[in-house]
Amino acid sequence: SFLSSVDLHTHCGYQLMMDEAIAIVCAPKHRQTEIFNLTRPYGIEFISSCRKTGFHPHPKEPKLFQDCTHVTVESSTPVIIHDFRFR
Repeated sequence: SFLSSVDLHTHCGYQLMMDEAIAIVCAPKHRQTEIFNLTRPYGIEFISSCRKTGFHPHPKEPKLFQDCTHVTVESSTPVIIHDFRFR
């Protein structure tokens, strides 16, 4: 899983307001869920200074986002994900 450029820009605003903000990426096709946040200070500074819109490339190194370390997932709690894109 990964965060697209649109995801990075959207999440940046949340993480600027609340440092503990997380981005949850669900990939039902791959039965995968990942939890990310922007790296500090590089990812936050880079994305907040980027003025491009829409989907566009960002460098892969240094890392702009990382797996969250302050989140735990309780596997015994049921979660139901509905994908409404193909109704």
